Amino acid sequence: MLEVTISVSSDVYYIDLDDEEFKQKWNQIRASLDNEIWKKYRRGNAKKRHNIDGIILELAIKKGMFDETPDFMVKCTYTSFIPNTTSNFPNGRELVIRNLDIIKKVAEV
Repeated sequence: MLEVTISVSSDVYYIDLDDEEFKQKWNQIRASLDNEIWKKYRRGNAKKRHNIDGIILELAIKKGMFDETPDFMVKCTYTSFIPNTTSNFPNGRELVIRNLDIIKKVAEV
């Protein structure tokens, strides 16, 4: 296991994907990009899974639809440890580091 220390100073911009304000903005972004995405990605695993949020998120970042380019993003998620189970209750929190310069220390624990 790794322990990663990142900088969260005032010049680091991040998006909490669970934040209520973000969720409202996300609904607008998704609605504005949804048709473009489905036309562009007619085939593929993301479309088969109906899990295209990551593609829309990346496109929104590239189009400058957020205040800044995020250095990192966080989201509560559910990972199934028992085959064929799902839940609406998260059992983990994911961290996506987009700007590797914010990593200050990495240690094996």
